[in-house]
Amino acid sequence: MDPDGTINFDEANQGGAGTCYMIQALSAVGEFPQLVKDMFVTKEKNNVNAHLVRFYIRGKPWVVSVDESLMFYGSSSTKHLVFTKVAPDNKSIWAAIMEKAWAKVRGNYINANGGLVENAFHALVGIPTFGYYTS
Repeated sequence: MDPDGTINFDEANQGGAGTCYMIQALSAVGEFPQLVKDMFVTKEKNNVNAHLVRFYIRGKPWVVSVDESLMFYGSSSTKHLVFTKVAPDNKSIWAAIMEKAWAKVRGNYINANGGLVENAFHALVGIPTFGYYTS
């Protein structure tokens, strides 16, 4: 979320992890900002920058705790996030927090590598999903 609490779909940007399926699902959910806000159980900023994030695993709510510590690369003057990239305005990190929480659900970033958008979407909003394959 931006400091003013707004959420935009274009704030979820693919980075260096193989979690493009989750980033695409986050972008789709970002079309409906209240859905994203509802995924964050923690509504207020706290001293330790911790967030409780809710997913739906096997159809049941599953709350994961993560902090805002994210991995960076680059020099001290030009740092870049290793995984999900920050929003174009350089202010919003909600997608990076969600990706970190998803990696925790899956065990780590390597285990989160690769997946189907419909499964990620189901984990985010808890509704049944399906995909169509065409030839």
